[in-house]
Amino acid sequence: NWKYVHNLVDEINKNINLFYKKIEYNDKNNKVIIDKISLLKKSKEEISKNPKSYNDVTLEDIKEAKSTNSYFWRKFPKNSNIIKYKTQFEYITESKKLYFIHIPKTAGSSIAELFLEKLNIEVGYGYYKYQNKHLKTGNLLDENLKDPKLLNLSAWHIPFSFLNKKYQNDILKNYKIFAVVRNPFDRIISEYGFWIKYYNNNKNKYFNFTLKKIKEIYNTFEATPQNLNNFIHKVLGNNKYEYELDGHLIPMYKYVYINKTELIADILKYENLNTEFNYFIENNKIKIAKDSLLKIHVNKSGTQLTRKHLDNKSIKLIQEYYKKDFEIFEYDINKH
Repeated sequence: NWKYVHNLVDEINKNINLFYKKIEYNDKNNKVIIDKISLLKKSKEEISKNPKSYNDVTLEDIKEAKSTNSYFWRKFPKNSNIIKYKTQFEYITESKKLYFIHIPKTAGSSIAELFLEKLNIEVGYGYYKYQNKHLKTGNLLDENLKDPKLLNLSAWHIPFSFLNKKYQNDILKNYKIFAVVRNPFDRIISEYGFWIKYYNNNKNKYFNFTLKKIKEIYNTFEATPQNLNNFIHKVLGNNKYEYELDGHLIPMYKYVYINKTELIADILKYENLNTEFNYFIENNKIKIAKDSLLKIHVNKSGTQLTRKHLDNKSIKLIQEYYKKDFEIFEYDINKH
């Protein structure tokens, strides 16, 4: 990536020119300014020798590399973290069907609806419920996962890292995988509103297992800041709820990583979803019109609550519970 280096050099040249202008208008001793110019010139000379080294690769670097149409990408020192993105490049020249990992409350239902409406392709809920009726949660889970609560998860909400090796390998071999992630602060607030709406829409279904769990968690179904914080204190402050609410509380990284080290999906950010989805469909030659996602929004939670309504205890619980999500997906853990 020489472009990165050239941009750095341009910036240094601008600073050097600014210092020269200071000398022109400065009647005093210019030794300090001259020393700074000298240091900048040495830095420029050193930087100009080599292209950018990719020690710490980010998701943005991946997108930039793919968009250049380059034949190869270098240079990676031995301590580079590029290996964790290995599977992102294994399918780059292959034509594969799409597999959408639906992380709850990240616009997953909207994306599934869009593919169904525009291409008649099931990539979400319908993929499991209609095309693969035989896929039961117990058959998909890794046999080493012993928690019986996992059996209550819907098949389309099982994190990839929880699947058995046979099913994992089948997906990796045959599908192009993508997912959407969201800032953990906003995601948990959206969760709170979603289950209030779910309860109101389904409260007359007396044998619904999830309704019983919602009643246990929620003291009241009035969406207020106090009730939001009570909800967070309860579900994130007690590990008994880790797999409740149909897996909606599970950290996002577990959905898209194998053994916490290898990313297996293209990642889109909820906060910039329309732009990133446009890039995704263009880059993968998916025949959906640009900006189509703006016209579809399914399962909107509908409360007016935001991060400003979080109390200090809730903030701390979210930071601790979703620590790896903040780190891996590059969200600011202190911006709340």
